[in-house]
Amino acid sequence: MKEFRFRAQAVLDLRSRHRDLVQTELAQAIRAEQVATDALEGAERRGLQAAVDGADAFRTGGPISEFERHRYWIAHLRDESERLRRIRQERATEVLKARERLRSAHQEVRVLERLRDQLWQRHQELVRQQEMRDLDEVATLRFARQHTQGRSERGS
Repeated sequence: MKEFRFRAQAVLDLRSRHRDLVQTELAQAIRAEQVATDALEGAERRGLQAAVDGADAFRTGGPISEFERHRYWIAHLRDESERLRRIRQERATEVLKARERLRSAHQEVRVLERLRDQLWQRHQELVRQQEMRDLDEVATLRFARQHTQGRSERGS
């Protein structure tokens, strides 16, 4: 019986490498999203602290220019937070797309792996059937030889 050979093994290997590459891209996208989240959280903390500092300055009194400086600084931090929020949203979208690409790549690999497994099972069954036929043939030949030897001994 021939040795088992999965003809689509090269395709399976290519798809597996592609899946691994997409998995790496997903990991990079997740890291980028985490960096964006950390930056956003930092900007929001700075914005809250600036608001607290501005309120404290307003309570304690002082020159108008200081109040204006706080107001501009708070507006700048709010704009920065919005910009970082948009970046984080873009990164989250990239993560979702990368997850979908990974799901698709994994599905393509699994299809070929299942096909390979089914063909392997079929091959194993054919090997088993061939072994049974060979054993039956050996048993038949042994019986025939014993039967013909028994006749020749009786005939002499």
